[in-house]
Amino acid sequence: MSLSDPPRILVLEDDADLLLLLREVLGDEGYQVTTASSGSEAILLASQQPFDLLVTDVRMPGVDGLEALKQVRNHLPNLDSLVVSGYTTEAETLRALQLNVGGYLKKPFSLTDLLQTVRQLLQQREAEKQRRQDLVSLQRSLSWSLHSACQSFCSQAFDSGQLAFYLARQLQLSLEQAQHLRLTAMINWPEMRKLQQLPGFTRLDRLGLGPCWELLNGPQDDLPAQILRAVRWLCESEEGPDFAHCPQDFSPALGQLLSPDLRHSTEVLAEQAMAEYEQGEHRRQAPMLALARTLEQQGHSHSAREAYQRLLDQAEAEGTLQIQVLLGLARTGWHASLEGWYDQLKQAERLSRALSPSLGAEIRWSIARLLRASNHSSTAQYLAQLEQEFAQLGRPLDQAKARLAGKPDGSSLAAAHLLLLPQHRVHLHSETDWLIEALWQLSPQSQAGPQWCRLAGEFPRQTLAWAATAGAACEVLLQSLEAHPHLAPGPLVEALASRPQAGGREAELRGRVQAGPGPLYLRFCSLGNFEVSVNGQRVSEKLFKTQKFRYLLAYLVARRGQAVSEDLLVEEFWPNSKDSGKSSIYAATTAIRRALRQPGGEHDILQREGDQLRLSPELAVWHDLEEFEQGVAHFGQNLETDRQTLQLYTGPYLQGCYLDWALRQRAQCEEKLLRCLHSLATRQLEHDPHQSAEMASQGLEIDPLSQELHALKIRAYLSLGQPEKGIRQFQQCAQVLRRELGIEPLTSLLELHERCRLALP
Repeated sequence: MSLSDPPRILVLEDDADLLLLLREVLGDEGYQVTTASSGSEAILLASQQPFDLLVTDVRMPGVDGLEALKQVRNHLPNLDSLVVSGYTTEAETLRALQLNVGGYLKKPFSLTDLLQTVRQLLQQREAEKQRRQDLVSLQRSLSWSLHSACQSFCSQAFDSGQLAFYLARQLQLSLEQAQHLRLTAMINWPEMRKLQQLPGFTRLDRLGLGPCWELLNGPQDDLPAQILRAVRWLCESEEGPDFAHCPQDFSPALGQLLSPDLRHSTEVLAEQAMAEYEQGEHRRQAPMLALARTLEQQGHSHSAREAYQRLLDQAEAEGTLQIQVLLGLARTGWHASLEGWYDQLKQAERLSRALSPSLGAEIRWSIARLLRASNHSSTAQYLAQLEQEFAQLGRPLDQAKARLAGKPDGSSLAAAHLLLLPQHRVHLHSETDWLIEALWQLSPQSQAGPQWCRLAGEFPRQTLAWAATAGAACEVLLQSLEAHPHLAPGPLVEALASRPQAGGREAELRGRVQAGPGPLYLRFCSLGNFEVSVNGQRVSEKLFKTQKFRYLLAYLVARRGQAVSEDLLVEEFWPNSKDSGKSSIYAATTAIRRALRQPGGEHDILQREGDQLRLSPELAVWHDLEEFEQGVAHFGQNLETDRQTLQLYTGPYLQGCYLDWALRQRAQCEEKLLRCLHSLATRQLEHDPHQSAEMASQGLEIDPLSQELHALKIRAYLSLGQPEKGIRQFQQCAQVLRRELGIEPLTSLLELHERCRLALP
């Protein structure tokens, strides 16, 4: 037993003298001892805190010891037990056997026998616990090995595992059954028939995979077998299955789940991530939050809400994480017309007041957006107050957004021009639900210029919708397009010229533009789930045919302007299929061109020079990874720019992709983010300890073993006058260091812990 984490023993005895003796003797041995003089008291204590062992008498007034043990195990099913009694009947002995009592001592007993029995029971418990941990670790290592191997050698095998898990959970199979199906699908993919024919293959059961082999050889008409067949049918080709000839022998519930979009659904990834989160990966909360946001943005409100709820249910969710989760629940609740969303919004607002002015204002901007979307009566007043907050904080971009989100007037034009600058496009894309319309609403008060052409080209659908109802805005748009026809998007010009009220100006403009494709504005988000937008419209994942084709685009985008040889692409994406690798590249580039194609003409998106391939350097591209790396290169020069750089990191690079090159890029991004978070947390420690603690928390999500970040967070809590939080942070640090590395915290951390103890009231 580790002395740093002593076993917890609950002693139940109605004899006060013996109860005191047992507490003293066991306490002297270093155990944490809690006592109860009645069965009902023991049951209550077990419902409030964990214990490793119950030492109990049998006969006592009210709830006897064996009944107490039975009810205590409703709260602590793995609790060990030691019964001490002077006399037991045959019926009591039978009850003890049925309860699987771990040990028995008959009164009177020697203290030596008591301590020896307790020690043996706890050692057995620790050995069993270690065995279970080893098994879980082995299965997890095997699972991750399969992840890596299947992504490197057979992407269909990896996808099949994800799909099997998703289908199993959607069909109400247990989490354990779904995990076995996932492993079975991954193992079974390449050589299923050969594997089943191998003599003695059950020897692999030593790895704890017995249920997987049972699934492979079970009845072909049961649900698990149907799921495996459905998964193979979904993943059997790069182009996907023929849904016009869906097998008819699937169960109705399974058939309803199968759809052309299923392989490309973020919900498949989400289901697996939430399962891993439930199984103990709670320290990685930031990726879970990023996934919930992605689900929400893609319209999977139910799955997003489930992910937010699981985060909220965890006791560790606190600070800005708790607030972000509450906001996610409020947004998804409002969209689903659920009661209680406004109460969650008010709770988030209240918690934001405990943060620093800067962090609190960021939270309140999200609150203001939801108030505006819901047309709440308090919106105008709330936005006016928030605009003043941003002005006091010296954040002109946020101040401009708050001004336009309220009631824009003639004095709002400067705010509009600020947001129309090319370097601020990220704000337009993050606020498209209202900001584009607000800008065009102010356009009649502005002069025609290229900024309106760029806005029209990047967001043609929103622009056309507004121009159709606002003649003054349409006039500004026409003047801008006439002055800068090279920036005119062909489809938009064609739509303007086709309106019933169109005249000679539109016809002349159409002749000048010649219905060409116009400029192409590409937006790539790689931090988190990979997303592509063309001229303001998100490109559906299914248009890329396969996930690997999407990731090949991500690979080229990350090396924008660089020529990449086809041999290198084959090595990175199809290392075990080099003979057919070139044809796979051709299929991938064809799918990419089609996915990014715009009406009215073709763009030279991918350029080929011999056996070299690259994304055209002439394209207008915004890429969050590129923006992030530029911000990192200049980090520390401007606080506002630093804040915007950190906001770009919304999740791990290409979350859900396990190809080697993506893992390398992900590790580099995390390393850069850690340096930035540590730098900002250190700089803000004196002036804004709230933000310092928040930056340290974000860093610990990535590297929970960083003693420097733990120390920064403890110092921040000391500056905030919250030593009790500093003590809890030290305990978390000590626990993770012992568990992962088998070491104790540095002396500097021990000193900070002592300072926190002395600062307690």
